[in-house]
Amino acid sequence: MKAVGCDSGRRLAVRSLASLTLVLTIAPPLALAEPPPAPPIPAPAPEANPPALTTFECRIVAVSDVIVVGTARLVGGVTIKGTTVARVDVEKVLKGTVERSFTLFVGGPRSTDDPRVRSPSTPYVDKTARRAVLFLRTTPNGSGLSLDTLLPIDDFAGQEKLGVLEQELAVFALPDPVERKRSTLALLVTFVAGDRPWTRTHGIREVESLSRRAPDAFDDASLARLDALRRGVADRSERAVLAATLDRLDPDRARRERGTAMPAPTEAVTPTPSTDGPARATETKAYRRAQRRFTTGTDDEARVSALSEMARVAALAAAPDLIEAFREPSGAVRERAAVLLADVGADADWPQLRAAFDTEKATAVREALVRAAGFVGTAADVAWVMRVAVGVELRRARCFALARLRTPEALAALAAEGDAAHSATPPDTAIATLVDYLAGPVFAKSDPALVRRAMAPPAPPLAAPVPPAPGDALPPR
Repeated sequence: MKAVGCDSGRRLAVRSLASLTLVLTIAPPLALAEPPPAPPIPAPAPEANPPALTTFECRIVAVSDVIVVGTARLVGGVTIKGTTVARVDVEKVLKGTVERSFTLFVGGPRSTDDPRVRSPSTPYVDKTARRAVLFLRTTPNGSGLSLDTLLPIDDFAGQEKLGVLEQELAVFALPDPVERKRSTLALLVTFVAGDRPWTRTHGIREVESLSRRAPDAFDDASLARLDALRRGVADRSERAVLAATLDRLDPDRARRERGTAMPAPTEAVTPTPSTDGPARATETKAYRRAQRRFTTGTDDEARVSALSEMARVAALAAAPDLIEAFREPSGAVRERAAVLLADVGADADWPQLRAAFDTEKATAVREALVRAAGFVGTAADVAWVMRVAVGVELRRARCFALARLRTPEALAALAAEGDAAHSATPPDTAIATLVDYLAGPVFAKSDPALVRRAMAPPAPPLAAPVPPAPGDALPPR
């Protein structure tokens, strides 16, 4: 049986298990003084056959006609043409229909018939009844079942894998394709957030697989959740897999965070200020080296990377050079300069950035300017954001800017964005979910722009007017 939606180069996930060949007997019952066979055990629900969404589903589940939990043991002294006979007692059927107990031919330690497998097989079924999950496939001539792979579950690690498998099979069987995608992603996110290493690793790999097979399953809220989980993953390679997955699903994320030192929970980056102080930050060798790379660079990618390094090294002290870069003809350089000016908190340069919006034609730069309003703008810029950030291409940036300005007027406008998304036909669930996240306490406590505002010293209070002394003239109106 071929799995729908699988790549043509599908192979078994566990090579060492592929070499063992088990065939369900269809001959008359062996003379083993066994009771008559009980009626077949049906699977819990009828099987659906939608496109596979994950690697495990594509390579193992979709190609398996029958999946059972049970015990497999050798039948001592019984051989047929040199092949040992095994008995499988079924404890639970996870997919398909099979007898409660059936006999299998077990190949010995010899080369298998599979031309892709040249190593000898390993006879890991012995006279001890061992609990396992068996993945079985109908033989080409339809005479029985052959074993695709076997998952031992007689220890703690095996029980963990069985629990994951049962949850996945329940989701894979959902008939509605939209609900199936949504539930698959939700389940995988819980795996990534789990505290068991194998489950977390499995979840990360399957999230990557789902991102290639069904990228439309991911919305802004799920991307933000995965990005937050990524920073808590200790294993460097697993963290890299999640980062690459998020970059592929959201190319803007890679552009926003490229070359920065501290990834933020959403999209911003807080530069690392120099310990030499603002006056000397731009005089360090690292800064001069990055500045030289920017000046002599011949392609946008190299120059953008150099700008990011300048901001990382010098923080706010790099603002004069960043504002000069903002006047460059390259749209990619202007966009990155605007992002970095916002990240370093260049409040003094905000009027120049805001004034440039009216003549700016590049959408990416316009988006960066709207984003900057949330970092270095003031309450007076709420009306400006609502006036200029129109259109679908700026809607996300508009929501983030309003959430960061966070005045009563900004939050009211943000709530209106959510209401409009809910009432749209069809509803814009991505924007509605994003608005719920931006308006919530998690974003308010973790976003770098809001954290920076909370840590900033309060503005000095205005001095109270001194009443004039008796006989003094009042100031003119």
